[in-house]
Amino acid sequence: MMRSSAMKHLRQNILFRCLLIGIACSLLLGISLWIFPYVVSLYHQIQGGQKLSQAINLEELNGMTCVHSMTLDAEQNSLLQRSNSDFEAAIRYDNHMAQAELLRGRTLCLLDKPHKAIRAFQAYINLRPKNPIGHLELGFVYERLGQKDQATFEWNAAGVSWQDFYRSGEQLVIEKKYTQAIPWFQRASWLAPEAGDPYYAAGIVYQSQDNWEQAIKSYQSALAAKTFQDISLGDIYLRLGMMYQTDSGFQDLDIALEMYHNVMLPEAKSSDQIQAEAHYKIAEIYIWRGRDVLLVIDELKEALILNPLHYWSHMRLGRALFTAYHEIDRAREEIDLAIELWPDNTSKKWPYRILGDIYKEAGMAENAIDAYQKALLFDPEDSDLKAKLVVIQNQYPH
Repeated sequence: MMRSSAMKHLRQNILFRCLLIGIACSLLLGISLWIFPYVVSLYHQIQGGQKLSQAINLEELNGMTCVHSMTLDAEQNSLLQRSNSDFEAAIRYDNHMAQAELLRGRTLCLLDKPHKAIRAFQAYINLRPKNPIGHLELGFVYERLGQKDQATFEWNAAGVSWQDFYRSGEQLVIEKKYTQAIPWFQRASWLAPEAGDPYYAAGIVYQSQDNWEQAIKSYQSALAAKTFQDISLGDIYLRLGMMYQTDSGFQDLDIALEMYHNVMLPEAKSSDQIQAEAHYKIAEIYIWRGRDVLLVIDELKEALILNPLHYWSHMRLGRALFTAYHEIDRAREEIDLAIELWPDNTSKKWPYRILGDIYKEAGMAENAIDAYQKALLFDPEDSDLKAKLVVIQNQYPH
């Protein structure tokens, strides 16, 4: 009887252990079936990421591959194709791999397949609705396709402001990457057409590239804007005036003078420095046109009241005072101020050159020679200046 009971108890233990082993095996099998797709998916995602990094330096692009249109060589194209295949495999094994969708979207942009990139970024947004990066990069894809409304919708969904894009463009200008800066100013103007700053900044870049037509169009768009952050209407009027004054293709001195006078309007809200520059430019045009020297003097004095450190105005005033009154001391006083204020660069030749001209006209040959020689110290290659010096040295040999 006791032996029968022991056997029964043993059988129950064996059955219980078998049951535990079965449960454990089932759990392990279930976990394996659940983990295996994730592990394989992660493997393909890592492989795809490595190939993507081999093909393109993502750090230089800040990860934003859809912003840039790139020419790929055969090796890069092959790596990106294989990278895309890895991301597709990762998504097949686990369709919740948000990072794989994001990286696939970036890869497809590089492969110039924007419509497929859109689907990848949309999938990422569905998986990570609170992460703005998906909306941001999707906006860049729509921009590439010329779909302005969709691009601005996505950028707004990402929570970016026009100031964000504007600052990105400004940073590129600081880095002298002018061509790359223009699209950022354009994006800023898409987000806020009423803001004048992006148009103005684009105008400056176009002007630096001697693209006068686009520069004027940008400045005119800025004038039509309703709000300004870092600039005023006066800044825009001044820039337009300078272009109409100096560009041979668009030169119109009457329009330039109109722009400079607009700088002084109350609604232009110009700073003292901007108004001073406008007065100086008006004086410059008066000199070019041979207007009464007293009008030139008035404009230069106005410039110096507004900005006493305006060294070009001090120099021009010295020249004008000598022309009007033939008084060396008054002229020399203004030009000495200009020399004192002038930064030590090539353009510092000008006050010495003007001083040399005044001395020459006054018959003070030695002083003129000394002034011309000092001017040449700042620009030894100035052929016109060297010719002036040779002429006066021949006229007044020691």
